Amino acid sequence: MPASHSAIDAAVGYYYQGVYALLILLQAGDDAEVLLEEADDVVLEGTQKTLHQLKHSLGADPRPLSVKCRQVWTTLRAWIDADVPDAQLVLVSCAPLLAKDPLNQLALTRQDRDISAVLAALVHEAERVRDARHEAEARDEPKLPYEDRAPGVYSFLALTTDARTRLVSESPSSRTRPTSWRFAAASWSTSKAGSSLRSASHS
Repeated sequence: MPASHSAIDAAVGYYYQGVYALLILLQAGDDAEVLLEEADDVVLEGTQKTLHQLKHSLGADPRPLSVKCRQVWTTLRAWIDADVPDAQLVLVSCAPLLAKDPLNQLALTRQDRDISAVLAALVHEAERVRDARHEAEARDEPKLPYEDRAPGVYSFLALTTDARTRLVSESPSSRTRPTSWRFAAASWSTSKAGSSLRSASHS
């Protein structure tokens, strides 16, 4: 990618972060405060701490989110590393959810969700990536596959079963909202797009 494009991506990403922080602060209670680049990209401090991981894209048709996406695994690693007890975890993306992917369970109401299906899919994908890397290493391949998601995969697999469940489990305020924004590169305008995945209270 040309340096100019990288600079534009970075500038728009930071602008998006600031505007998003102001938006959630305006929607929060009077005693809330928002922090940037603390435990996560945006952290809302109020009646409950909420960590927001932002995945912005300038692309007109971003790849849908799924358990196989790099963005999901880098986000999981960030939340595992942050290790903030009782925080609500939110992934905000311009991309939609892939149809029929287990992550769609997080868009359902609390009573209708099947969290076990989400966990099973994440474990299956993590083990698939781990095994593929082990096999490539055994063949002495110079470059191992899935380098972009490997840190998140290994962090997730290192968790206990209970810790994995807490990471993605349900909470009364958890929901998915297809109302995030995409900033147009030329006009810096906003539009309805994308999705916001909320996982559970993390402890």
